[in-house]
Amino acid sequence: MGWAAGLYTATSVLSLVLLPAKTPGLFYAIIGGIYPIIKAYIERIKNTAVQWAVKLVGFNVFFTVLIWVGRSVLFIEDPIFAFKWYVYLLGNAAFVLYDIAFSRMAMLYVKKI
Repeated sequence: MGWAAGLYTATSVLSLVLLPAKTPGLFYAIIGGIYPIIKAYIERIKNTAVQWAVKLVGFNVFFTVLIWVGRSVLFIEDPIFAFKWYVYLLGNAAFVLYDIAFSRMAMLYVKKI
């Protein structure tokens, strides 16, 4: 986990510094990069329903932070950075699909390599 945290930190800083558009770097730094590390700990929970509840609550906390940073700190004027119910609905749907795809890709990687 130490290497994962170091890699996450380095790539997050680089994405925010080097990318001309800050939105993808912000998404990566707040949600995409840290999630695989957190996912490894969450999936140690035996109850699947509790796992999903923790994942969704965690996602919504990180998503709220993402929206707040985008609007209040970086002053990004984009419909994605709105505290609207449909933004959260679409974000949660995308997150569930991402989580399922990530799990399947990880299993494929472990089986093949």
